[in-house]
Formats: sequence, C-alpha cells, structure tokens
Amino acid sequence: MKFSEILDPKALRIEAYDADHFRISGQVFAHAVLLLPPAEVQPWRSGPASTITGADLEPLFNARPQVILIGTGANHCMPPPSLMAAATERGIGIEWMRTGAACRTYNLLASEGRRVATGLLLEHD
Repeated sequence: MKFSEILDPKALRIEAYDADHFRISGQVFAHAVLLLPPAEVQPWRSGPASTITGADLEPLFNARPQVILIGTGANHCMPPPSLMAAATERGIGIEWMRTGAACRTYNLLASEGRRVATGLLLEHD
C-alpha cells in the first residue's frame, strides 16, 4: 500500500516554527499570525491566550471555516465558555491547543483540502 501526502497547491504551509518565528509558505513572521482560507496570512494580537476575546476571533469566524484552530503558545489553556459558545452558535468547530500541535494539525487539515482558519501565538506570548 502506498501512502503519499496530497497537498492542496493553494493552501498555506507552515514549514517551520520556534518560540519566536513562523515560516509560512516561504515567508518568516516574528509575530502572532492568523491563517485565513483560502491562503491569507495576517498579523494577529499578541499576549497570553487567556486574554483572547471574541473580537480577536472575529476575523476567524468571518472566514467561515469548517474548523478554527487556536495555537495558545507553549502552554495549553482552556478557552472561556463564551468563546466556545460563539463558535457553536455559528456552526464552527474550534480547538485550542499548544502552538506546535496547532501548526501540525493545520498542515494536516489544509493538505486534505479542509477549510481551516488558525490563530497562532508565538510560544513566548
């Protein structure tokens, strides 16, 4: 049986990340980013994940993805119930995880052609 990676050629690809940088489709970013479908990178808010508000998530909701991933930095934190409810009301799945896990999950879902929006905090945020 052959296994091969099938990539959507239009999708962004997170090629590398560390505590201070992301390399996404050949570009380096030294700040938190939003990855919005179909293939847009925007700067995002910085600061701890525990301070994320509904306003911070609006660009992700407005992209109308199937799922939203939030990379919370080096540590996992649980989102406030109000943010989970906001996603549920819109019929959008939302997952909070450490940034490394969010990067890997984003690449997997995007390579499958899924409409995924992602907010990534740097690990030092």
